[in-house]
Amino acid sequence: MGKELTDTERAIIQQVILDRWNPLRLNKKIASHFGLTINQVRHIRSKSAFQTEYKRQLAIYQQGCSH
Repeated sequence: MGKELTDTERAIIQQVILDRWNPLRLNKKIASHFGLTINQVRHIRSKSAFQTEYKRQLAIYQQGCSH
């Protein structure tokens, strides 16, 4: 796999998974919470390593919710 994710990027994944209900405001909320710019958040979320880990963790979350 590529570069490992930072602790902040892993925390952002958790926030994206748990706060998916208003996707239009999500980047702004993440930026505010982590002290980043919206462009930094967009960049982080567009990285392939982030996307791969996000999909993996979302599948785990959805499996847990279906029981």
